[in-house]
Amino acid sequence: VIDIFDKESFPKKLSISLTDYFKVYGWSVEFKNTHEKDWDDLVNFFVKEMKISQTLLSRIRKAKEHVDKSNDDFFSYSLFNLQPNQVELLVEMEKLGFILEFKDNHLKIKKDKAAFFDTGDWLEYYVFMSAKQLGFDEIAWNVEDKSGKGELDFVGICEGQLVLASCKT
Repeated sequence: VIDIFDKESFPKKLSISLTDYFKVYGWSVEFKNTHEKDWDDLVNFFVKEMKISQTLLSRIRKAKEHVDKSNDDFFSYSLFNLQPNQVELLVEMEKLGFILEFKDNHLKIKKDKAAFFDTGDWLEYYVFMSAKQLGFDEIAWNVEDKSGKGELDFVGICEGQLVLASCKT
């Protein structure tokens, strides 16, 4: 919030948008915020079971090196020696539609859904959800500068203060 001092009201509160904030610094940004209903459930499950999620996602990333990419719609992975809690998470991901099929240590993941948890988008989205719950004035995730200056995982304005976050999984 910007304080403007005048004779009539002292101080008067004004707000600034994310777009305007970036314009001041010469950035022309594109907000790539996308949201699907099932993301909330999956992200909350990941966070609730963080240790399990972390080890499972790590295993999926490692298995990606040997993934079958011959199909245009999905990736096919093989994961062996899964712990029961990892199987439970995969079953939940299947129920939410992120995994097409999970059977006998083999899973098929929709290509359009794979990036959400494979690249760490799920964590960016979690930060976005958390800021929304905290009552930020304006929030966005997956923000890119159109002139190629870079990408920001999360941006928000809270009481006139710009908040930037880079998320790493």
